[in-house]
Amino acid sequence: MVACVLSTFLLPGCSHHPQSDAAVQKRLVGTWRYHESLGARIQTHGDLVFTVTSEGGYSSQVKNPEAHTLEGTAQVKNGLLVVTVTKRDNAAAPLGMVDRGTIVRFDDKELVVRSEGSTVENVFRRDTL
Repeated sequence: MVACVLSTFLLPGCSHHPQSDAAVQKRLVGTWRYHESLGARIQTHGDLVFTVTSEGGYSSQVKNPEAHTLEGTAQVKNGLLVVTVTKRDNAAAPLGMVDRGTIVRFDDKELVVRSEGSTVENVFRRDTL
């Protein structure tokens, strides 16, 4: 899974009003498609789509290089987006795996996240299909 998660995060166009975790969670609802990785030594060309539901559910599907599906939860807590895997199909990710990261940028069309302990920024675009 390409990572997802957030630290201090500001309302687009208004750099003086941090959003609450609940407000960020609400804006995260929808389907996001992997676009590119910034700062990666090797570029990934996989087809990854993930969806966050209004109830905090998470699902992702990867079609290549090896197809698999992950399900679980995606919750914004203390300024971090925390993704926990509770179900997998043909994936190496262990059940109960928790991914934490920082949301570098986030608006209605694009989400850029950096996993905890990484310098790579993964870019996702809101899927309009």
